[in-house]
Amino acid sequence: MAVIESSLAIPAFWSSDGAAHRLANPLSLNTGNSRTREALTNKISWICAIFLLGYVGVEVSLGGWLVTFMLRVRHGTPFASGMTVTGFCKHA
Repeated sequence: MAVIESSLAIPAFWSSDGAAHRLANPLSLNTGNSRTREALTNKISWICAIFLLGYVGVEVSLGGWLVTFMLRVRHGTPFASGMTVTGFCKHA
């Protein structure tokens, strides 16, 4: 898969460079060369950041709770309990 991806991506982006990207995507704010400042003033950036903070927090909390549940309630071994949660979180 990596070979297929590389064989398609390299020709697609071969002529692209930083100067062409900056020309096609100018700063929307006239504050100089700070893309970080532009990202921090963008409403969509904050909405995505808050969503990801909540999503990752729930996923980590649920993953930790599931290991405890598998150990205490289902009386699983530590290795099997950890593997169950790993498989669940990767496919959820």
